[in-house]
Amino acid sequence: PPAAAGTSLFGLVLLSFGPPYSWLLLRLLYGPVWAASEAPQLLSLYCAAVCAMALNGVSEAYVQASAPPPELRRIAAATTAIAFVYGGAALAGVRLLRTSGLVLANVLNLGLRTALSYRYIGRAAAARAPGAPLRLAPAPAVLAAFALSAAATNATALWLGAPDSLSPSSHAAHVVVGVACLGGVVAAVVAGEPELAGALLGAVRRRHGRED
Repeated sequence: PPAAAGTSLFGLVLLSFGPPYSWLLLRLLYGPVWAASEAPQLLSLYCAAVCAMALNGVSEAYVQASAPPPELRRIAAATTAIAFVYGGAALAGVRLLRTSGLVLANVLNLGLRTALSYRYIGRAAAARAPGAPLRLAPAPAVLAAFALSAAATNATALWLGAPDSLSPSSHAAHVVVGVACLGGVVAAVVAGEPELAGALLGAVRRRHGRED
């Protein structure tokens, strides 16, 4: 479904730009006490959780709307098994990593459920159009742009924006790198996914039109 690629873009933005800037965001908004706590780590992990929630929501909605009743019953049974896996992972995660472990267990749960939905989507697409490519993620060039952005922003987070650095100029440089990377990602999306970029732009315009 086209919505899967759009949701993937949303999740990739969170994964690429959320963790490198979580400490700085909390430092600017809530001060050094929150920035020195486990909150930056939790915020970084929550970026992955939100990405997982978005992908799971879109994929499960598609499955619920299109799968026949026998397939839905099989998926429900598999989801029940995943719930037991989640319960064990949550208990182990809280014991080993406290709150971070619970967030990671939730990411695992949503990831398994999304994989289950994608498995049905792939089979259903192959049955409708054998041999036709199924696209559930952005184009390779877009994925490469996100990977490079994540590498660059995480590197500068360690070099310029880490908690050990108290220099405002260093943090400003870290933000400039992030803005430049985000611009590169936008350019890659426009060039590599013109239809998706147009659809997203049209949705934004329609929303602003309703608000006006």
